[in-house]
Amino acid sequence: MYAKPSIDDLIEGVARTLQFEVFPRLADNPDAQTAFPAMLALLDRIGSEWSGMAGHFVADNEAIEQTLAAVARAVENEPVPNAFVFASEGNAPVQRDSVWDVAPSPDWRRVAYARAYTTHAGETDSIPPSEWHRLAGSVGLMESIVRNSAFSTSSMVTAYGVARPFIVSLTAVADTSAVVGGLPIAEGWRVAWTRDGSRLALGAPPEVIADDARPPRWRLVDPVTGEARGFTDTASLARYQWSQGPNLDVSTAVDMRQRRAFRAGDVDIESEDGWIRVYGHDGARVRAPHIVGPGIALTATANGQFIVAIAPDPATASYEPPNALVVYHILQR
Repeated sequence: MYAKPSIDDLIEGVARTLQFEVFPRLADNPDAQTAFPAMLALLDRIGSEWSGMAGHFVADNEAIEQTLAAVARAVENEPVPNAFVFASEGNAPVQRDSVWDVAPSPDWRRVAYARAYTTHAGETDSIPPSEWHRLAGSVGLMESIVRNSAFSTSSMVTAYGVARPFIVSLTAVADTSAVVGGLPIAEGWRVAWTRDGSRLALGAPPEVIADDARPPRWRLVDPVTGEARGFTDTASLARYQWSQGPNLDVSTAVDMRQRRAFRAGDVDIESEDGWIRVYGHDGARVRAPHIVGPGIALTATANGQFIVAIAPDPATASYEPPNALVVYHILQR
């Protein structure tokens, strides 16, 4: 049976959890400590808003369970910037961090991504002018444009995000890790291409934001200048088949010594005892193995130039997943 807790019970429970469980684990992580003010601000908000919200709660246990489940979904599904690696044989790989979305062009010669910019969590219910100024400087656009294009990224604290689209053209030798200028617009919660690749589509953020939320509308722009080219719907956009990868979590146990083997083009890729090896062929003769690196190989591109694997992360903290997804680029074999 569920019972309505008092506000004192709630604050005491949250405070004790923070004091004895959360804060000690994050003591050596400066980045994580930036979340402390937001946690404390949330406690203050609970105290000030409880009296008004408690009247909306009901005594029915089923309704309380539904409310708790809805709150949990909202917190767990808040937008979080992601990272990607775009690997195409014969070209230098493209790797970016802090993005909302990414999409290759239909001819696989360009990749568009929406760079994610976010405000720093604070203790107030509004974003101070200095933070808007900092955010605009990070985006590289006028502050008025950034303010008008920002969307909420949290249901628990006051936080906003902004997107700016970038396009990278693939080449065989260019350093695609270098940051190039983005399009002069602050849009791109989702990005896509028209089927012929002549237009870039930018998806608007929904009213109720969630990490997997679909855009309510798509706006077309010129992929070179960013100039507006009207609106469209999902039917006119290029579609791709994606494969769902493994879910890596701090509680996920992965047997790094397991054996996996498959062929990519004219090479055999094998994982065993925590190491990945590649076997080349000279006709019917198999060459001596070439050790690629630690991990478990999951898949590879058609000719084995890029290998996706799970590998141990030596820099991981105790509260982070012990393994990470990596992409090995085989330059010679």
